[in-house]
Amino acid sequence: MSFFFSPAVIAAVIIIIAIVIIAAVLNSDSWGGGSGGSGYGSNGSRSGGWRLFEPEYKRAGRRGEAAVAKAISGLLGKKERLFTNVSVTADGGRAELDNIVVNRFGVFIIEVKNYNGYIVGGEDDYEWRKYKTTSAGNTYESSVKNPI
Repeated sequence: MSFFFSPAVIAAVIIIIAIVIIAAVLNSDSWGGGSGGSGYGSNGSRSGGWRLFEPEYKRAGRRGEAAVAKAISGLLGKKERLFTNVSVTADGGRAELDNIVVNRFGVFIIEVKNYNGYIVGGEDDYEWRKYKTTSAGNTYESSVKNPI
């Protein structure tokens, strides 16, 4: 028994495979700008995935988290540990802790924000204010949850 596929079917299959490969490369964490959110290391790294329609602000956040995790990893000693993207549940809500450093001095939680501008807030404030000035000189203000 032999199968014969027409040249049009073979061409269509090749085009579909090429599209899938291109989409995978363009949306992988290793394309453009480093690890981008996965591959921080063996202790607590987050898995990559398909991000074909991911908004730019999420990609920017992942790039910021990856840059900070890489910087922290470079500073750690042999007995210090970094855990990234740890999901926790408390009081019926979920949160993700970007970086947790454990060493002889204690446990440190580091929340990463990849914002342009500056953030103002106190330890006990429920929300902090975020200010961003555009290249045109317009300043925008919004609120962010207190990461503490």
